[in-house]
Formats: sequence, C-alpha cells, structure tokens
Amino acid sequence: MDCYRLWLSVGRPEDGDIFLRMKQAKADYKKALNDCKVAKECQIGDGLYDALMDKDKNSFWRSWKCKFGKKDSRSKIIEGSRNKDDVASIFKQFFSKTCIPNNEDIHYVHKNEFLQKFALYSTEEKCVNVFTVVDIENALLKIKKGKMPGIDRLSAEHLLFAHPSLIVSLKMLFNVMYANGFVPDDFGRGLLIPLLKDSNADVTQCDNYRGITISGVISKLFEYVVLEKYSDYFNTDSLQFGFRKGVGCSDALFTVKSVVNHFTKNGCTVNVSALDISKAFDRVSHYALFSKLMARKFPKHLIKVLMSWYTKTMIKVKWFDSESDFFQTTAGVRQGGILSPFLFAIYIEDVLLALKAQGKGCKVGNTYLGCILYADDILLLSQSVSCMQNMLCICNDVAMLLDLKFNVKKSSVLRIGNRCMAKCSDLRLNGVIVPFVEEIKYLGIYIRKSTKFLRSMSLAKIKFFRCFNSIYSKASRAGEDVLVNLFNSYCLPLLTYACEAIFPTRSELRMLDKLVTTVFNKIFHSFDSSVISYARLCFDICDIEDILRKRNLSFLSRYYSKNFSFVNMIAGLNCCNAFTNL
Repeated sequence: MDCYRLWLSVGRPEDGDIFLRMKQAKADYKKALNDCKVAKECQIGDGLYDALMDKDKNSFWRSWKCKFGKKDSRSKIIEGSRNKDDVASIFKQFFSKTCIPNNEDIHYVHKNEFLQKFALYSTEEKCVNVFTVVDIENALLKIKKGKMPGIDRLSAEHLLFAHPSLIVSLKMLFNVMYANGFVPDDFGRGLLIPLLKDSNADVTQCDNYRGITISGVISKLFEYVVLEKYSDYFNTDSLQFGFRKGVGCSDALFTVKSVVNHFTKNGCTVNVSALDISKAFDRVSHYALFSKLMARKFPKHLIKVLMSWYTKTMIKVKWFDSESDFFQTTAGVRQGGILSPFLFAIYIEDVLLALKAQGKGCKVGNTYLGCILYADDILLLSQSVSCMQNMLCICNDVAMLLDLKFNVKKSSVLRIGNRCMAKCSDLRLNGVIVPFVEEIKYLGIYIRKSTKFLRSMSLAKIKFFRCFNSIYSKASRAGEDVLVNLFNSYCLPLLTYACEAIFPTRSELRMLDKLVTTVFNKIFHSFDSSVISYARLCFDICDIEDILRKRNLSFLSRYYSKNFSFVNMIAGLNCCNAFTNL
C-alpha cells in the first residue's frame, strides 16, 4: 500500500523506478489474496477429507452444509414492499385467500348434510383411557429431532429429554382430549414460512411462494398416537401410492410402465392423461371430509376431536424476524400435520372409486388399472380416446362434488403406441381443451410420446452437470475421495432416479456410463482410459449397468412382496421382462 500511495503522490507516472515498485507491489498483493483463497479451500478440503476418512458422516455433511449450504433465496422486496412487517402482512392476505372453499354454496351443502348425519351417528367405542403410556413412548420415538420449534417454542428434544413423569401427564391430557372431543387452542396454531417454489421464478411475487407450516410438537405427538392407534381406519385403495409406508414413486412408475407396455405390445395405443388439481390440499372441504370419515366408521369421539381441531386452525406468517397477525383457515387439511396426508388420501379417493365403479380406463382381466394416484397427482390410462373423455367427465363431476377445481393449463394428454402420431378428437375437461403433448412430467420423470413406454433423460442430464459443476467449483481442491463421495451423494442420484423401476435402454446405459466417465476425467485430471477404469473400480462405480441391474433386482423383490391387490397381475404382465432384466 505504501508503494501505491507513493505512486499516487508523485502524479501516477507510467515508467521509472516508482512505477515498477508499484506494479510489483500490486502483483504481490494479488498473489497474497490468491494464496489465502487457496489456503482456505485446502483447509475446507482437509476438514472434509478428515471427516470422510474417520467415517464421521455427520461431521462431513455438517462441514459441507456450513460452508456451502443453500443461500436464502427469499427476496428483500415482495410486491413492491421492503418493510418486513408489511411483507408479512402481504403474505398473510395472500395465503388467507388460499385456504377457503372454492364454492360457498357447496361448502354449506356439505356442512348441513354432515351435521344432520352426525347428530344420528354412533359407534361402539371405548372413550376412557384409550391411550396408554406405551402408546406415548412409541410415538415419541417417531418424532424427528433437530427440527424448528413451533409457536409454543418447544422442540422434540424438550419432550425426549424431559423427566419420565411427563409421559404420564401427556397420557392423561390426550385421554381427556379424546373423551371430551376437544383440543387446546394452541393445537390449532401454526407458523407459516413462505418458501420459493422455483429458483428461476420472480422472487418478488407472492404467487411464486408456497407456505410451509410449523406445528407445535405436542400436537404432532398426539397425531402420531392417533395414527398408530387407528391406523386401520386410514387405509386407502392400492392404486393410491402416496402416503403409504414402504411405497414410493418407483412403485407407481413401475405399475404405469407395466400397464402401458402390456397394451402397446398387444397393438393398442394408450392415452395417458396427467391431471393437476389447483391448490388441492388447501381446498379440502372440512365437512365433506368428516362425512367420508363417518362412511368409514371412524370413532365418533375421534371425529369430534378433528372437528374441534379444524375449527381452531389459526395461522400466522413469519418473514425473517417479523410475524403477521393470525388468520383462520376455513378449508384445507392442516399443513404440517401428521394426519393431514392420510386425510387427504381418503378425500381424493372418490375420484378413483368413481372411475373403478364405472369400469372406465385400462383393465387387465377383472383387475382395474386405469387410474393411478400419488397424493394429488392423478394419471389416467385408457386404450381409446372416447373412453378417456368419459374418464375426464367423471373426474370433473367428482371434483365438483368435492369442491375442487382442475387446473387445465397444467393438465395434458399424450399417446403411447403404434398410432401415437395419429390426430385425435379434442379432449375436454370442464369445457376446456386438454392439449395433446410430446411428453408429460410425472413423479419426477418425463414420459415421451412413442410407440412404447420411454422416458426422456434430457433434463436429468442438465441437472446432473449443473449439480456437479456447482460442487466442483466450490470443492475442486478437496481431494478425489471427497469429490467422489459428493458425486455419489448429489449427482449420481439425479441420473439414476427411478432407473430401478424404468430400466434404461442400451443407448441410455451407454450415455450414463459416458457421463460418469466424463466426471471422473475431471476429478482425476486424466483422459487415460486405464486410469479412469481403475479409479471407478476403486470407488465401486465400475459398471453402471451392473449397479442398476442390482437395484432393479432388489426393487422387483420388494415390489412383488407388497400387499397390492394387483401385484399378481403385474407380475404376470412382467414375467418375461423381469427375467430378461435379471
């Protein structure tokens, strides 16, 4: 700095001894900055490497997330306002308009029908000392640690490490609540945090945020206790793959692929329609839901508890360190609730049951496989366009009864089979044309229009390279072991997602292998095929096809052992393909 000030004081000469000294000092300064940067990167890399070598995964990921965790994507300005209190109020107004019925008239019809039936409803049940200490202890083991506390400022750790007498007190509280069909006011209160839906969206608009509600830990514990005690009442049809223990997206995708391939191999062209419900979870009619619980013979006291709970649902928005006033929700299942996904699955099941009752959609023998549900994602399968139109009409009628609305702009249809390119009559949903498309997104993959069931890997490749380049730019000096471990944890799953259910074609396998080789070239700074092959062998990523075949074998073993009502039929359809893949 002294050389630079001297150079300034003498009029910034462009040659001479003072100029040369200034240039040398500037070069030394830049070199020192670069050395500090390199030293910091090496220090981070050494910390990650040490944790990895010590097999301390918690320390490894803690160090990684501390240094390179996601940045806060929230904007400082929302809808033109910068003040945090004002922004919290803006979000309050936005979300309060979301959790209301679509149609007030239908809402009151559901309310009147339920109250009339509920007055006469009775079930034989035990309502005193329903829950035991063992029930509370088992529920405590299911609560996740390290989560943000709710409005009550209590976290799971407060309950887990409290005196054992607390369990007795909670047992008494829960039994009193159940016997009286009543919950405390704080059970209904939640803290809503807006999160950006898409990083590429306009961060200043409320529409691009979704709300995540944090509930009180004691209310969550009660829900776990109820769910465990009355789990049989929450069972849904096998074609609803969402919110079921041990069932995931791969199971739904494998079922869809099996049905489509069966029909296309027999010369049919299958119409596949993906439907989107607008704000499905937020528009559930409470009284229509309670009526469905009565139809399932839920205990009357449990329905009373839920009624009390949903009349006390109050939410306030938290934006940075500011909070809005409370607002009440008059529709929708409780966000952040443990029971909410199961209640929604019961609510939306009417769509599937209506289609199955009328026999609309793909059937194999007497087994109905024409509608696949995964939470609120609805996929319709039909071997004719006219049948698909009938299915869309049925779905629309059921949605109107449930006070739900389909978002036709996000719904689409594609055709798979020999006549996939043939032009067909327009399909309409609620009077609006549902477009035929080249590909649809379903459960994280893109299904292509083709003569057989195929997925598109283009977006997966883009995400893969984006993810690896992001990691490599931050941890290029971290060492090969660390980089390969990060590659396995973050990058490879993006490529191999659902490959156990939809096994890649030969060309896709070659593409996957080439992508892995490209990454290893960059990590090990070598294009020598023998070096890369040895490195992949050392890290057990030698043969992608072999890895995926093992995953496929494990997946098929789990799938065929599940208690789906249609599992034997799917096994029969896939017997030839399954043995080929094995």
